[in-house]
Amino acid sequence: MGELRIIAGEFRRRWIAAPPTDRTRPITDRVREALFSMLGDRLAGANVLDVFCGGGTMGLEALSRGAARCVFLDRAPVALKTLRSNIETLDAGERSEIVAADLLKGLPAAKLSEWVPYEVVFFDPPYAMWDDTRTAERLVAAIERSAEDRLLSDGAVLIVRTNAKSTVPPPAGFTLSQKRAYGTMLLWWLEKSSEFGVGSSE
Repeated sequence: MGELRIIAGEFRRRWIAAPPTDRTRPITDRVREALFSMLGDRLAGANVLDVFCGGGTMGLEALSRGAARCVFLDRAPVALKTLRSNIETLDAGERSEIVAADLLKGLPAAKLSEWVPYEVVFFDPPYAMWDDTRTAERLVAAIERSAEDRLLSDGAVLIVRTNAKSTVPPPAGFTLSQKRAYGTMLLWWLEKSSEFGVGSSE
């Protein structure tokens, strides 16, 4: 099992574990630093949702940098085991919630509703899910439902990682502010459109 470093904030330089599986590809320190620098003050006091969280690297970095709380969502037992250990290592249990669910079987809105709305969302499925056209379309649909189910604040930011070769279009109801390639990965920076707010049926 590999280890990853929390880059900045309350847990700076603390080490956490990466799940012992090839399905998860943790984002490198360089890319994480660039991404969190872009987020900046948006994290202060924010509710964060980390989807396909693996060992929780992104959500735990967000907590370290001032997020109020984070909900971690994944279905893989090996990832959830590692995540629980990492949360315990950092003593972040009071600010963390784990939801074990398969996103493609329906967004578990009821389980995610306690800490809504979310201001920052990390969405990082395994690359293989983007390679299959039907699965990729279901992933985009799940992002669109997150707005419809009133889980996101107006102007919420979603950071979506895809395979750089993926041709799937961005989800409706969001503005694609930036699109950056880092080697084999592509990061979308999406912002929830104001016209797609609470009560919208579009």
